[in-house]
Amino acid sequence: KKREPQRPFEAFQIEVTSRCNLKCVMCPVTVLADHWAQRDLPWDTFERVAEAFGRVKWVYLQGWGEPLLHRRVFDMVARAKSAGCRVGFTTNGTRLTRANGARLLDLGLDLMAVSIAGARAATHEAIRAGSDFAKLVENLRRFLSLRRELGSAAPKVEVFYLMTPTNLAELPHAVRLAAELGADELVATNL
Repeated sequence: KKREPQRPFEAFQIEVTSRCNLKCVMCPVTVLADHWAQRDLPWDTFERVAEAFGRVKWVYLQGWGEPLLHRRVFDMVARAKSAGCRVGFTTNGTRLTRANGARLLDLGLDLMAVSIAGARAATHEAIRAGSDFAKLVENLRRFLSLRRELGSAAPKVEVFYLMTPTNLAELPHAVRLAAELGADELVATNL
């Protein structure tokens, strides 16, 4: 009853790519690598889905892959924003370069979640194989600094902490790290 008649759907989650540049030990992309189809969502398929954006509040561009690997992810954000949707995604942060961060801010991204799997390099990198924890932290720090310089509150930046038996003890350190970086929220999730 509380839904807007013109936008009856709360959110569409769209997997824009099944490719990833990391080999996380718990992820189907890694575990099922021999059988995993690594593909990008074709633009024409995205456009067919986008025809319904006028009926949805949120478009979340995320699945098992890393959205910033899709060559048209910025076009996807722009397309959803132009339809009046709020837009977000989850990233592993490896491709959150200065240029990519500036583009996301310019496009008016509403939510960005950055996944970590430890509050220390050794822990994070053991779970998210191929990741460079120091570079990830620097990418996030630079993005949040740029957001502050622009005087913007958007996008909301969440640090997603994947809890496992091997990293649970570092959760308090992750809370402090997220606060020190200036993230808006830390979300602790179970595997």
